[in-house]
Amino acid sequence: MLSRFGLSVLWSVLLGLLLAGCAASPIVLDSRKDPHDDFVPAKDREPLVGLAVSGGGSRAAVFTAVVLEQLGSISVDAGGRSDSALNEVGYISSVSGGSLATAYFGLEKPERGVPVLDGKGLTPAYKDFFAKFQKDMARDYELSFIRSVFMTDATERANLLSQSWDEAFFKNATFLDLYNRERAGHSPKLVLNGTSWDSGRRVVMTTLPSAEFSFDFTNEVLKGLEARKGSEEDVQELRKQAKNDLYRFRPLTFDEIGADPRNLRVSLAVAGSASVPLVIGPVTFQVQGSDKKYHVGDGGMFDNQGIESLAQLFFKKLREPTDVGKKGLIIVVDASYPFGASDEELNNAKTALDLLKVDPSRASDIMEQRARSYQLLLWAHLRQTGTVVPRYDSLRIVYLRHIDVNAAIIQDFPKQCLSRIDGEPTLEKIRILLSRIPTRFKIDEECHVPLLRAAAKNVVEANRSRITDFFGASH
Repeated sequence: MLSRFGLSVLWSVLLGLLLAGCAASPIVLDSRKDPHDDFVPAKDREPLVGLAVSGGGSRAAVFTAVVLEQLGSISVDAGGRSDSALNEVGYISSVSGGSLATAYFGLEKPERGVPVLDGKGLTPAYKDFFAKFQKDMARDYELSFIRSVFMTDATERANLLSQSWDEAFFKNATFLDLYNRERAGHSPKLVLNGTSWDSGRRVVMTTLPSAEFSFDFTNEVLKGLEARKGSEEDVQELRKQAKNDLYRFRPLTFDEIGADPRNLRVSLAVAGSASVPLVIGPVTFQVQGSDKKYHVGDGGMFDNQGIESLAQLFFKKLREPTDVGKKGLIIVVDASYPFGASDEELNNAKTALDLLKVDPSRASDIMEQRARSYQLLLWAHLRQTGTVVPRYDSLRIVYLRHIDVNAAIIQDFPKQCLSRIDGEPTLEKIRILLSRIPTRFKIDEECHVPLLRAAAKNVVEANRSRITDFFGASH
């Protein structure tokens, strides 16, 4: 058995090899030659309904797959006709493991003409689809890049991961394939989010044009402050800082870098969104004919809920003069790793290496928690003013968090998980068990998969009336 010193040396060697992997061969994107070849988004459905799907590796992928199934089982009054809530989703913005699930959904779900519901619940076609969907999300994908951990090319490791997804289900589908499904109404419009290592900006990998993300959040906030005659000194300072913020909050798009994504494999975009820095990324892109490289890492470094891109889309659309009276619903599917989940393990850690093994993303988690708290406070305040964030009667947000289960889950607690807790299951014990499901691209199928399935059913059922009420009030 290795001593602690030996483990530290081994970790240093591994880290050095992984760092060497940053000098990656770029994935070459076609250059954007003719603007007439650009994707033209399909017409929006009314009301606007979007899903913001968090990161969280296989935990997020499995949870999302079951949440989508549960949304499919909800019947809503959509424009005078009864339909599944799932059919009303027009946009999905996702991060990391959530991107794996949403790309799968967009490319693999039955076509628009196939009904989701019949008189008995989900139709056989959708039952079969969701059974395969959840099984595929629970597979072990780490083998595809662990076997190449000593390679000196991090992009190659991401490429191997994307190839494993293509072999399993994506079948080398490209953004042109995705666009054709979106245009035909077979798929919601997808936004796969990454983060630029070069500028810190959010990277949106989507068929949507840059213009769809043109909502100027910073200037809209400043205009609202000036209209309310706030402190002149504060506004001046904010305007000075906004010169940089405007740049950072505007997402990086294929349009901006002059890339034509039609031949880009969707699996590579998912790998970029889900890349774990220095292990399977950042993924390096380069546009044909240009020397500039774009390093795209985990979307969670900028926003681990996927909500920023969706908010940018919806805030713009709900404020357009031609869309007076339009309403929107954002459902946040959040299976991100709870910040306090590793407290006990951290307390028992004896070395810095132990701390790193318990929670390697601790530093970014601290920043994410703080940023999320400020975001919620800011949005709540701005919603009350109605100046930037649409008021409640125009935009509703429903949070479906995997740890926000209620007491009803005790009755559905999987028997396979009884050995993971002391004594009889209680709500607190179940929440702790849920919160400690690790963020990896493999998952414990015996306990964690059925536990996430029970949690997804629980939180969707708890919020069912909020979802159906939105459609009832949106006529």
